[in-house]
Amino acid sequence: MLRLPLTFALSLSILLAAPVLAQSAGSPADDAPAAAASATQQHWHHGPSLKERFAAADLNHDGRLTKEEAASIPFVAKHFDQIDSNHDGYVTLEEIKAWHQEMKAKRAQRAAEHAQGGDAMGSPAQPAGSGE
Repeated sequence: MLRLPLTFALSLSILLAAPVLAQSAGSPADDAPAAAASATQQHWHHGPSLKERFAAADLNHDGRLTKEEAASIPFVAKHFDQIDSNHDGYVTLEEIKAWHQEMKAKRAQRAAEHAQGGDAMGSPAQPAGSGE
């Protein structure tokens, strides 16, 4: 009766320990060049760059993404129709970058308007009880 839970516990501990043991197999000196190379290929958010993600999503290597291919890049999939500026059913890396810059500029504009006391539509904020 006690044999089954003991076997399960032993199996679980082996499964949980395997990744830890695998990581400690190499010496830190052996891993240093790989870590340095990996760090140079990653973007500020500690993941692959947009160019790398685009290349990985571009399954047929034609330099453009269909909606299906874009599904692996969530923000591109979500805003696909907005990013596809020429409405040809594909997005290119250049279209994604242009859309991203446009959104960045809009956010900066809204932040500037907010800092000046205006709303997102550009009209000044009305004090409470102003009668307008």
